[in-house]
Amino acid sequence: ANAGGGGREMSCGVAAAASPVLSDLHFRNNTAGTKGGALHHGSECDAMFALNRVTFDSNIATKGGALHAEFSSGVTLNDVVFSNNTAITHGGASYIGSLDSVVVQRVRFEGNSAGKQGGAMYNRSSVAGRTSSISLVDVTFDSNSALNSSSDGQGGAINNEAFGGNINLLMNRVTLSNNQANFAGAIRMTDSYVGGDVTATLGNVTFSNNSATSSGRGITSAANYNGVDLALRNVTMDSSATGS
Repeated sequence: ANAGGGGREMSCGVAAAASPVLSDLHFRNNTAGTKGGALHHGSECDAMFALNRVTFDSNIATKGGALHAEFSSGVTLNDVVFSNNTAITHGGASYIGSLDSVVVQRVRFEGNSAGKQGGAMYNRSSVAGRTSSISLVDVTFDSNSALNSSSDGQGGAINNEAFGGNINLLMNRVTLSNNQANFAGAIRMTDSYVGGDVTATLGNVTFSNNSATSSGRGITSAANYNGVDLALRNVTMDSSATGS
């Protein structure tokens, strides 16, 4: 596709509700010029969609190498695999923009890459007064990367950015291993000069062998305006990788 959705495009531009469910599918080797190498979901209406037992493999886009979803009620991912997808800029596997609810359960992100931010996931909230609630349960991030020659690749596994809106991130039983970036090898969280809060609770999370060429191989939080609230419970971090 020249624009969005190399495999499938879903959109809604009228005052309606839509709840598509995609199950038992394999998106492979699709390309989009802008958003969502395999799947683009862009909606201005009350839309919630679900992916069950779906594999995204070797898809490419500028943003959201496999999946790009924005401006709708939310998405639920169950038993999904993202492997070897590529974003030129943001979200090697997925770009999630201003969704009210994001539920990710039993999902594996492996070998995905982004040229700027979010080697596997890029989460952004840009609607003032709205909060994107993102829940990751039983999720694995392995060997994802955000690297470039300018040394400003950020968030090897996940990049969370409150850009006017708010992000509430919950992680439970999540493993992040062998991810790398120029800055923030595993997770980066930041607010913005235009406002917005980031609140993150990490429970039963393991960081292993993540690395950064400059700094922050595990978690990096950057408070620019309102700040970042971070709570860690039963979190394990090793010290076997490079970076500080």
